[in-house]
Amino acid sequence: MADKERKFKTFLVVGLGVFGVNLCRYLKKLGYSVAGMDKNQNAVDNMKNEIEILFVGDATSEETLKEIDIPSFDTCIVCFSEHIGDTILAVDNLKRSGAKYVIAKASNEKQENLLRKIGADDVIIPEKEAAFRLAYRLTHLSLKIQQFVVLGDNEILEEVQAPKFFWNKTLKELDLRKKFGITVLAIKRGSKVKVNPLPDEKIEEGDWLIIFGTKENLSRVANFE
Repeated sequence: MADKERKFKTFLVVGLGVFGVNLCRYLKKLGYSVAGMDKNQNAVDNMKNEIEILFVGDATSEETLKEIDIPSFDTCIVCFSEHIGDTILAVDNLKRSGAKYVIAKASNEKQENLLRKIGADDVIIPEKEAAFRLAYRLTHLSLKIQQFVVLGDNEILEEVQAPKFFWNKTLKELDLRKKFGITVLAIKRGSKVKVNPLPDEKIEEGDWLIIFGTKENLSRVANFE
């Protein structure tokens, strides 16, 4: 990602519990500007060596938010773990304070619907997403999946280690589109990545593949062996 793009991506994470802290760390690791906020002084102090911009304050108080330049952040994420009432107040106050885009953490779909009605631009249910990811991995145990992204209702992009029956065969020999209905978009071998590999590219043991296909077709690969 270009430095120019990172420059204009700033995040305010409200609530430095387990979820909020890890979100801060991952965003920083990806090269973005991150600020953290919590009403608990100890929670803020624990992040002093990791995040430069920190605020001690209660986001449920509109007066507190007036002391922060909320519009300067591209995205604000409310990460409270308990008390949906506090999340609702924080979302409403952030929007009133000029927040450009607010994401809220919810525990269930009822909370999600409520948060969207009061102004949240997006809502996440971490437990639901984690459960789906675990279920997907458990039903594809024959494949070593590094990560995956769900695109649309039925399409998935996966980073998966090449299964044994791929080894020492070219993409042409494997004929994955015809046999399984999947497409290899890239091959990762060590630190090198080959994008849009040619048909005569041979798959080696230890290669990581970026593949695209429907859930059903990817499951056929997982169950082939």
